[in-house]
Amino acid sequence: MTALLEINNWTGRIDDVYAPAVAPADDEPMTARAFRMPDALWESFGKACKAMGTTRSDELRRHMTQVVAAYEREQRRVARESAE
Repeated sequence: MTALLEINNWTGRIDDVYAPAVAPADDEPMTARAFRMPDALWESFGKACKAMGTTRSDELRRHMTQVVAAYEREQRRVARESAE
């Protein structure tokens, strides 16, 4: 999927590396989280998510899932190397 975005007169491209949002399981407990972010960034992020057909929450979960997966892969790699 390739999407072109126009946010605050900036045109960017999101390449095929974009992955769909990760939907939480219906029975998975979730807690509302609070974090600080500049208002302008939050608004632009909302526009970008809308242009991609997703939501801020879905996009944040997708990104966090990718970060955790990369971290876990690296931990497994380190463990394999230390076992050799």
